Amino acid sequence: MPFAAQGLVTSLVLVGAMIGAALGGALADRMGRRGGLWVCGIVFSVGVLFEANAFFIFGLVTFLSWLFTFGLLPETSGRTLDDIQAIWRERAATLFSHHGIRR
Repeated sequence: MPFAAQGLVTSLVLVGAMIGAALGGALADRMGRRGGLWVCGIVFSVGVLFEANAFFIFGLVTFLSWLFTFGLLPETSGRTLDDIQAIWRERAATLFSHHGIRR
């Protein structure tokens, strides 16, 4: 793992630990230690499920985005990828020419 990623993960863990420590005391006061541990266990379990299924969730979001793009957007509905690419190239060329940018 690159050093930058290690630093980011370490920072996020420390921030999460601070938030958990701040909220854990209030949660234990309100629900008792046993109830607080149950809540923390459930939150942890849900996090593990999301982490384990991260690729599945990414695939699902990608598929839903594809359906939205090709099915519901009026600019892309019923068009091929080549048609969509031509539309975006035309729009980009128009945008660049209005701002005096040459490609």
